[in-house]
Amino acid sequence: MFVENIVGDYVFPIKPNEFEKLKEISLKNKFEILEDSNTFYRKCLYSNKFSAIVFLNGEYDEEIKRTNLNYEKNLNILEELSEEIKFENLNLFYVNATCHEDFTHKFRIGLDKLPSAVVYDSYHKMFSTMSEEFNKENLKNLIADSFDRKIFFRLFDDPKMNFTQVFETNCANKKIKAKFIDFEKLDRIKSGQEDEDIEEEDNYVRKDL
Repeated sequence: MFVENIVGDYVFPIKPNEFEKLKEISLKNKFEILEDSNTFYRKCLYSNKFSAIVFLNGEYDEEIKRTNLNYEKNLNILEELSEEIKFENLNLFYVNATCHEDFTHKFRIGLDKLPSAVVYDSYHKMFSTMSEEFNKENLKNLIADSFDRKIFFRLFDDPKMNFTQVFETNCANKKIKAKFIDFEKLDRIKSGQEDEDIEEEDNYVRKDL
């Protein structure tokens, strides 16, 4: 049975040893870039596995005339982590979050929170979100806590969304700034804690980065 919290998230009851069979020697999967809908559908959304998805900032920079991917440091973190995690039944991905902003927003990650990560549970179509500073230890804890059901999960809204359109952007050529959505503010408005006009065109509170 799921327990609903005040903002509509869910937490699983902790059942000791329920997932111990999944916490064995890993297959030593590496983090792979997620940039097409086929991979997302096949290896994540309907894979019957857990997926750790890391969201990295990769917006086109007009000054340097290329995509400003601060990936070197973060990819080193992911490479080290992939050697340490001991979970089977887990796929590993990273995504250019500011290029594929609709995909990022689907997991309720504001672009001001990057880098960030989620663990998606394809069994229940739910996901958990990193709330701590992005580093190897916190990412490792997010994965472990997700397997052990020690963290809040949120329902993945509309998993049948057309992700082909979401991933059709050529990130190397994208020059339009991504938009920022303040999800925390939207939650406050939804719960009546804050009164704010919301743009009618998309029902989101937005501002430029």
